[in-house]
Amino acid sequence: RDRNAAWFTEQKGAKILFCSEIGSEGRNFQFAQHLVMFDLPVNPELIVQRIGRLDRIGQKGKIHIHIPYIKESGQEVIAAWYSSGVDIFKKDITGAHFIFKRFKKDLLFEAQKANQDLTIDTKNLKKLIKCTKEYKEKFFKELNNGRDRLLELNSFMPGKAEHLIKNIEETEKNQKTDQFILKLFNHFLIETDEIEKRIFNLNFDHTNNSQFPVPPLKKDGMTITFDRKTAVTRENIDFITMDHPMVLAAMELILGTEQGNNSMVEMSDTGKDEIILESIFVLEAIAPKKLHIDRFMPLTPVRTVVNHENNDVTENFPFETIEKKGKDLKRSWIDEHSQIVLLIQNLVKKGRDIAEKKAAEIITRSKDQASKITGKELNRLKYLQQKNKSIRNEEIKTTETEMNLMLEHIAGARLRLDAIRLIINHK
Repeated sequence: RDRNAAWFTEQKGAKILFCSEIGSEGRNFQFAQHLVMFDLPVNPELIVQRIGRLDRIGQKGKIHIHIPYIKESGQEVIAAWYSSGVDIFKKDITGAHFIFKRFKKDLLFEAQKANQDLTIDTKNLKKLIKCTKEYKEKFFKELNNGRDRLLELNSFMPGKAEHLIKNIEETEKNQKTDQFILKLFNHFLIETDEIEKRIFNLNFDHTNNSQFPVPPLKKDGMTITFDRKTAVTRENIDFITMDHPMVLAAMELILGTEQGNNSMVEMSDTGKDEIILESIFVLEAIAPKKLHIDRFMPLTPVRTVVNHENNDVTENFPFETIEKKGKDLKRSWIDEHSQIVLLIQNLVKKGRDIAEKKAAEIITRSKDQASKITGKELNRLKYLQQKNKSIRNEEIKTTETEMNLMLEHIAGARLRLDAIRLIINHK
């Protein structure tokens, strides 16, 4: 009675899941190997959707499809046509809906006639199945003739794919990412309770920032995991990575504010008394997303360290050294030495001058790389056009325009001051 119903039962040790139309799409049933369709759909796309609930990532067995029907009925006609004519129960048939559209009228006529006469016109059904097979072969032949073989050969490169998969697996096994994301959430006073290995409950009740990007339907809390296999098999758990919208928005919330962009430390036993300013600039190129300019010009930090004599001492004070030896200074120190503010302004200016020179080198390298790679792609398209008529002039023109725009935006990359750290250095 309820089209959204689903329930489990157990018979003779076997678990059986009964569900209505809710099981046709958007569900993960890869734990099952048998699919019984009591109401065989006439629409082939719906059949494929149902099979796809089992035939998905995580399926470890062979899938068996069962189609019960009443003999000499219209459902037997439809089952026979799909099984023998289309072969939809054994493999994924590309363009099954086109085949159905071509024979829909004849198929429904034979099915309705069988329901009325309580018998199947075997001769007409065999003829319909034969015509369907012939049309399917012709249809597939036309599809194959229209395939771009060169494009298919270059669409998958096993060596690069294996390298990419390996990197993804290593990244997901590294739990440092888990720790970073949890610290990010804790910064906004979001409670994180571990309930299983790499599975956490999030509570947003006490968050200290109303702008934190809580998913609209998860305000009462959500369960997350950092493990891909867990997320695939348990659809009630959200999979969290560095690319998750909530993580990206939370990071943007921090980076887009003044919080944490300046600090003061003191160091000792360095051999010299001096005042030092560490500046972190970010080199960025603003461009339309479709150019994917981050391939050649990602957000690039440029670090400079200048002492009170306006000398570049970046190499003398690596980031790790300051982190190891530096001890936090209280805010009251700057109030007691207010005259140092003018010096800081001058050191920021000197740091920017040094950073501009470094940025110019980065821009030149990025332009060379972009020109080399996109230029190579442009030349490849021009060469292929001589061999392959499917390469249109519009494609070449679009690639050329995008290359010029990309080089223009890279050349226009600008520095912005992102953070500073004042260092009081003692002998």
